[in-house]
Amino acid sequence: MATGPLTNIALAFQKDREVMSRLRELVMMGGAVHVPGNMDSRSEFNFYVDPDAADYVFQETTVPKVLVPLDVTNKVLLTPTDVAGLSDTLSGRLIKSIVPKYHSGYIGNGLREARCTILWRWDSAWRKTSLICGRCSCV
Repeated sequence: MATGPLTNIALAFQKDREVMSRLRELVMMGGAVHVPGNMDSRSEFNFYVDPDAADYVFQETTVPKVLVPLDVTNKVLLTPTDVAGLSDTLSGRLIKSIVPKYHSGYIGNGLREARCTILWRWDSAWRKTSLICGRCSCV
């Protein structure tokens, strides 16, 4: 799962296309389809920072791709209350150890919640532990 610019993904394909082609799918957080971008009116950060890498990954690789654009990340929210309510499972403990760092950055900038797309499809078992809150809509 790529949650940032696709620079390293593009470089990995260029370095060893055979190994990278073994991926079942590549889930990427990036772009803005039907919403304004977060860098300017059209551009989303992850693709804006390295458009050549994004272009390469989309045009030059044959691995099936799942795009999770800004349209989704603006709707899928994970609040500190949601994190506190996670069960004491392996995945719950992992998220409790990771997400507060993101929350501090978002909350420090005046937002009330963190975008939680990074949790969306990492492990289907997580959905069963209610990792993604009930207000979220997942594609």
